[in-house]
Amino acid sequence: MKFIWLKQKGRYQSGEDLFINKIHVGSYNWNSMMSRNEPDDYKKAHQYVGHCNLPGLSGKRVYEATPEVIKPFIERMATNWFAEINRDESIK
Repeated sequence: MKFIWLKQKGRYQSGEDLFINKIHVGSYNWNSMMSRNEPDDYKKAHQYVGHCNLPGLSGKRVYEATPEVIKPFIERMATNWFAEINRDESIK
């Protein structure tokens, strides 16, 4: 499976979108929902938030400190989702 990360374009965009071919699978961006009153160690560990837009995973969020850590996590979520779909097809 070939993952393609494309920089988000537009005003106030700060992350990247994940595509498999032309299908938008997920994304990550800067975590703008953090309170100013959060402890510094929490802020450092939760600077970016990632989403996976596949059915059943659309409400799940991943928080990490850097894009280098969050990207493989979102890719694994998508890989596992497709593996589960293929497994269900072989059962029938």
